Amino acid sequence: MRKPSPFAVGLTMFYICWITLSVLWPMACADGWLSPSIGKLGACSWHGGVSLLSRFSQYIVIPASLVAAFVARNIAARFAKKKILISPVPQVFTSGVHVYHPQFGRGKVVHTESDGKLLVNFSGTHKKLHLKTAIASGLRVISYVP
Repeated sequence: MRKPSPFAVGLTMFYICWITLSVLWPMACADGWLSPSIGKLGACSWHGGVSLLSRFSQYIVIPASLVAAFVARNIAARFAKKKILISPVPQVFTSGVHVYHPQFGRGKVVHTESDGKLLVNFSGTHKKLHLKTAIASGLRVISYVP
């Protein structure tokens, strides 16, 4: 499953907060009447105009939504940056190192020669491998004991 982008998290949080705060703090006429036509010209004229508190709510709802979106985006960005770093096993083929070969399976290096050849014990069978061709075919170190 893909992680959502920090921008998408922030935008979603903005809209969620905006809708939630708008529902909790609706626009109202001065006498408390909640008209469905608020925002249209003359909607509250029979009720004393738009409530001062309701007009002020737009200055609270939008900034609060923006702050929540900013915080959510930063949290999402912090989690998106976290990656588990696995330190690679050094690819040093010395005696005693456990290796894996795609054809022969797991083995242990018994002896290394100066001309680039390895003597590897694969489940009781000793194989002499040329280092360059073995690496090209997929030989890799699976545990390294310095």
